[in-house]
Amino acid sequence: GAQLQLIELDQDLIPVLQHKFDRFDNVTIHHKDALKLELDATKDPYMVVGNLPYNISSPLLISMLYQSAQVEQMIFMLQKEVVQRICAEPGTKLFGRLSVMLQHRFDCVAHLTIPPEAFTPIPKVDSQIIQLVTKKDPTKVDLPVLESLVKQSFAMRRKTIRNNLKKVVSIEQLEAAGVDPGQRAETIALSQFEQLALAVQHADTK
Repeated sequence: GAQLQLIELDQDLIPVLQHKFDRFDNVTIHHKDALKLELDATKDPYMVVGNLPYNISSPLLISMLYQSAQVEQMIFMLQKEVVQRICAEPGTKLFGRLSVMLQHRFDCVAHLTIPPEAFTPIPKVDSQIIQLVTKKDPTKVDLPVLESLVKQSFAMRRKTIRNNLKKVVSIEQLEAAGVDPGQRAETIALSQFEQLALAVQHADTK
């Protein structure tokens, strides 16, 4: 059967998990920080499942993005607003850095919404399940280049893309990617961000 690797940072919960899973020989419990998790590239692709602490959800998702070659799919429960941001479409207020970065490597599907009353203690926000399935053939873009470009693009959301990226890409490169220099970042499609990142990559190798 499948091997189950459990990651838990809270020392008080380790004995609880050990008691619960002691009789299963396919379960390994790791007392560690999930943000420092490194997936074994020699193993078959992982399915990553978790109820993430909301304060680490964004950095953990980006960490998993950089290890997406080792991931088949991920299923998480997150704050609903974060799920909506990840799945957002261009032209909406929620479309931003997380949307572009995660949609670059994953097909994102929002599922069940969980109300606060389902938890004890009751949180102040709704939660939602998200499924992130790794794309089989994503655009071949250098992730650090794309991340830097996207971060700068959304640094000042009210400014035009030309103003935010004036030190990074030329007007000609914007127009070659089908981007109007007067557009704002939230109106630019994923494929256009990928084309801009490729242009930056190509310029850096000259």
